[in-house]
Order: sequence, then C-alpha cells, then structure tokens
Amino acid sequence: MIINSFYNFNLNSRKPSELSYTVERISKVGNNDILNLFFENYEEVEVNKLGPIEALNGYIAYTIKTLGRSLVNNPIIFETSASLKDYGIVKTLKKSDAMLFRILDSDIFEVYVFNGRYSSQVLLLQMLKDGSLNTAIESIKAKIA
Repeated sequence: MIINSFYNFNLNSRKPSELSYTVERISKVGNNDILNLFFENYEEVEVNKLGPIEALNGYIAYTIKTLGRSLVNNPIIFETSASLKDYGIVKTLKKSDAMLFRILDSDIFEVYVFNGRYSSQVLLLQMLKDGSLNTAIESIKAKIA
C-alpha cells in the first residue's frame, strides 16, 4: 500500500476554554494540492473543533478556516467519532484521493494521502486502525529523517 503524501502538524489551543486552535507545522513528504495550501499557509489558519456530539454517535469534526474567511473553494474537514479513537477521514470537495488521519499524543496530527484511492477510503481507515499500514507509515517517515 503506497502512501503518496504525509503531513504532520500540531494543534495549539488559542485559549484553554475554547475549541479553537492554531497550527504548528512539523513535517511533510510528498504533495497534495489542497493540503499543501493548508500546510504552507499555516500561520493564517484557524482550526475549530466541533463535538463530540452525542446525538450523532460522538461525531467530532475539526474544520479548517483561514483567518477572516473560510476556505470556500477548498473546505477541509477532519471527521472522526469517539468510537474511532483518534483515527478519521479528511473530507474535501475533491473526491479522488483517500485522506486519512490519526491523532497522536498532545494533539499531533498525522495525515496520510493515497492518490486515486477515494473509493477505498473506509477500507484504508480500517487498515490504519488495525496496524496493517504501519510498514508504509514507517517507510514514509524514514524519508524525513
């Protein structure tokens, strides 16, 4: 299984009582046009957390906005739920690439992009959760070191 792009960033809380965050870039391997826009303009980005919403099975979303305006042309939403335990799907208007994420300790996000695999997104998410993608993840992380 080939991971074509990898993005790693940290969310920093603006205020402890709010569900609003700033982004701190950590690393990137490969390219994805939508995530590159988000990653390269990280200083202008605000992330807002919605949930968990119990009426929607613990639905949690992280919405990405540029300060002062929304990413209207390319909205990005990180979706998960309480039952997924820090794993989820990145939703955008572009429906060709599968984009998954996992949250590590201290609000560190790792995003994995599989070019042209949108239709396999749910299967890939299950593989990420059960560890089947660990070798591919370690391989792409080795490119950073």
